[in-house]
Amino acid sequence: MVSLVGVGLGVSLGREGAPQQFGASIANILCDRLRLPDEQRRLIVACGAGGGMGAAYGVTLGGALYSLEVFRGVLAPRFVLPALFTAIIATATSFLVLPDAITYTVPELSPTQLVIGAALLIGLIMGVAAAGLVRAVAWAERNKPTGPMRLVLPFVATGALGVLSW
Repeated sequence: MVSLVGVGLGVSLGREGAPQQFGASIANILCDRLRLPDEQRRLIVACGAGGGMGAAYGVTLGGALYSLEVFRGVLAPRFVLPALFTAIIATATSFLVLPDAITYTVPELSPTQLVIGAALLIGLIMGVAAAGLVRAVAWAERNKPTGPMRLVLPFVATGALGVLSW
């Protein structure tokens, strides 16, 4: 039910969304009650979300790395132990509580030469597109507006996209 509400509000699809949000929310409430400083709050909320990720897929190290990299943006040694500890507890709890069932069933496929050729061609096109996107983001980062223009340009761009969509 929580996942359905989350998806309805615009969260990305996936079984990890609700546990991540729940873990982060519980961690935030705990930090409010204990009146922890912002630095500790950020770490604990990141660990809560990483624990949700670890529990959702049963990936201890993945949950820890997710909390460190995505929420903290840095792999500092002082953050590794709390993130790993939280992910271990969450994953162990999920193994004890959740049923031992296959998450995703993958049908047996017999790829033909046409399918393999199409996959290689699409992979090449997507690789070139991804390289172009990385360059475009780097260009945008180098040429970002300064001063008052940084406030005006997002509105201009949004308006232009609205006009183009008509």
